[in-house]
Amino acid sequence: DLPPGVVVDRHGEPLHGWPTLLLPYIEHETVFRQIDLTRPWNDPANDVPTRHTIPLYQHPNRRNETVAGRPAMHFAANVHVLGGDRPRQLRE
Repeated sequence: DLPPGVVVDRHGEPLHGWPTLLLPYIEHETVFRQIDLTRPWNDPANDVPTRHTIPLYQHPNRRNETVAGRPAMHFAANVHVLGGDRPRQLRE
């Protein structure tokens, strides 16, 4: 199974996206364990891990870019393709 495309709270509000959920699979499990998935990505409780640069999420020619004090992310994905808040199998 692929991880869900988004983590939502009990009201359906998005908390985290696919980049957070992929961290354990791209050798950043330590960062992933620091994230409180029950709070939004920009909650003060998640400030330290969300400021960690993930090189795989940045274009090689544009490393070290920041947006609002956080490392830039140069890739995007469609949550509908990734399965919304439920895991999908690769064949889907």
